[in-house]
Amino acid sequence: MTFWPFLHFFSFLIYVLLSLYVIYKNPRSPLNRVGSVLFLSFALWSFGGIFLHNPHATKETARLFENIAALGWCSFTSFFLWFIIIFTGKKALLKKKLLYFALFIPPVIFLYKQWTNFLITDYISRPYGYSGVWSTSIWPYIYYVYFFLFFGISFYLLGRFFKETDSPLMKKRVAIIYLTTVFSLVLGSITDIILPRLNAISVPDIADVFGLIWAFGIIYAIARYKFLAITPSNAAENIISTMTDCLILLDDKGSITTVNKATLELLRYSRSDLEGAPVARLIIEGPEKWTILQKISKGKGISDHDHIFRAKGDRPVQVIFSSSVLWDGSGNIVGTVCILKDITDRKSWEDNLQHARDELEERVKVRTADLITANEQLQKEIAQREKIDKTLHESQEKYSTLVEKGNDAIIIIQDGVVKFANSKMKEFTGIEVDRVIGRSFLEFVCPDSQKLAAERYKRRMAGEEVPNRYEINVITKDGKHIPVEVSASLIEYEGRSASMSIIRDMTKRKQTEEELKRSYKQLERVIENIINAMASIVEARDPYTAGHQARVAELASALAEEMGLKGERVKGIRMAAFIHDIGKISVPGEILSKPGRLSEYELGLIKAHAQMGYDILKNIEFPWPIAQIVLQHHERINGSGYPQGIFEKKLLLDAEILSIADVVEAMTSHRPYRPALGLDKALEEITQKRGTLYRPDVVDACLRLFNEKGFKI
Repeated sequence: MTFWPFLHFFSFLIYVLLSLYVIYKNPRSPLNRVGSVLFLSFALWSFGGIFLHNPHATKETARLFENIAALGWCSFTSFFLWFIIIFTGKKALLKKKLLYFALFIPPVIFLYKQWTNFLITDYISRPYGYSGVWSTSIWPYIYYVYFFLFFGISFYLLGRFFKETDSPLMKKRVAIIYLTTVFSLVLGSITDIILPRLNAISVPDIADVFGLIWAFGIIYAIARYKFLAITPSNAAENIISTMTDCLILLDDKGSITTVNKATLELLRYSRSDLEGAPVARLIIEGPEKWTILQKISKGKGISDHDHIFRAKGDRPVQVIFSSSVLWDGSGNIVGTVCILKDITDRKSWEDNLQHARDELEERVKVRTADLITANEQLQKEIAQREKIDKTLHESQEKYSTLVEKGNDAIIIIQDGVVKFANSKMKEFTGIEVDRVIGRSFLEFVCPDSQKLAAERYKRRMAGEEVPNRYEINVITKDGKHIPVEVSASLIEYEGRSASMSIIRDMTKRKQTEEELKRSYKQLERVIENIINAMASIVEARDPYTAGHQARVAELASALAEEMGLKGERVKGIRMAAFIHDIGKISVPGEILSKPGRLSEYELGLIKAHAQMGYDILKNIEFPWPIAQIVLQHHERINGSGYPQGIFEKKLLLDAEILSIADVVEAMTSHRPYRPALGLDKALEEITQKRGTLYRPDVVDACLRLFNEKGFKI
């Protein structure tokens, strides 16, 4: 046997062995079954080459075995596309019958054309045997279009899958298939298409032999990355890569060996920035840094420690830090598992709350003794809130260092059935893990949550975009309903797509949220009591305007709602109206109650009350801009108001609403220096000065309120 037939025989033998190997590994896997057929098509192609490239064969023998080889080279392109569709998880596409017509009709047509002399029509004797002469008809070109079109679709699906998958393991698999296929395709195209067209006769058609490059790439993927087979190690890698908390693995020297996706997103580093670097570079300098590093080096675990880590650009990140040491069988430290949970937002909220408490306490003490009681109540509420925060912190479940020891239940669902569950699942349901596996996951979901859980699972498995996180209720062994948060993602399990769900008990968090809501409502009532106390101070000094602020508040809030303002903003306007004359505590009482005309000096004191009110309120951090509203409530849109004389563009809408409410109420009420002018005069006043002193849309809203809706002060 000469060199070329031996080369084809060697290729044939390898393809047959590889086909048997993958079907032996997992005969139930659709991917393995199609892969086996794909290798067999290459085997048929190589089998024909054994006789075609034999110089001792006759032309009729060459024709016969080229037709046998055509079973492979006419069909392997379709089998390859079929293989890629299964590999990339296009289940919805595989359910379409039209796909199989598109895959298998072209090979049948081309095989028929080959056997009827429309593709290769003649055979020329060469030193190495025979080479085929392609027909001058259009059919060889149609075959080329089919060949490159199907390979192009395959490469497109591989490239898109590479971008969409979050699994590092899957990305490595895609890269191996892509590179080896391209390499084999280029070399095969040179020998089987380009060289024959250039009349180069020294090298036979050996594209089937170059296919071994792709075949050995698959073998390497099997040996190196467990391609076409699932193992506990790559299942754990999928689970770790989808964790929402940060995971960092260290070697025995304290250097980073592995980080998950959540770590890269939180710290903003690339994987190459972290892997191989000492963990010390991520910890902010300080005494606690060396305590942490010493515990890690001495093999001591760390549980729920608050510390600041360094993100890219020296950005501080507040985290809860836990670590656990990994030992080998001889009792030596081989590494450390670190878990980080981001609490930056919570720390910022706590700092802001502390700052607001200190500011409010100081202002209350300085301004009036009447607010001491309210301040003490506020202190109690803040202390209670801190206690609730501490309870929330202590009740949060922590992630453990390993999947089986985690605080959250983890299950893998395939075909609607639980295929894997960790030991935490028993704590949730009271059922042993071996009795959970093999049952429908909906058996553990409450009836009111089954529709949502089933719909999310079905859409996720169909490849649709659905939210990864949602809340449902699960049923325990004794019939109790427990609220849980589910974090679900699509993974590959045992060669097929599956859904992995991380389940967290929400019972205590729901209780704490309700306590926080009640605490917030109590704080709101304290603020309202403070404002009411301030309002009573003003009315106590000016009995002639008793009730003025309350009536203005009523009209101002009605105006705000008429203009379409909502919720908290209307409430802020109402609160500002209640104390808009707080600055009058600096005006002597005899001026406030003077029945006659005021002197210029006395009028100046009165006008100063808006600025004085702002000075009293400016350092109190209300949820609304109350100080600015009080400052501007005597300003006018043409700049003729006081105290700053600012124009419309710089005026708050809230202040303009308050100013009109103030004018209308004042004109309809009795004053020491004049009797009440009545509502008609008040509405005539704002109508005449609409667009000059008062904002037109606020005036229009006020007129509608009284004339059309019958509002009464």
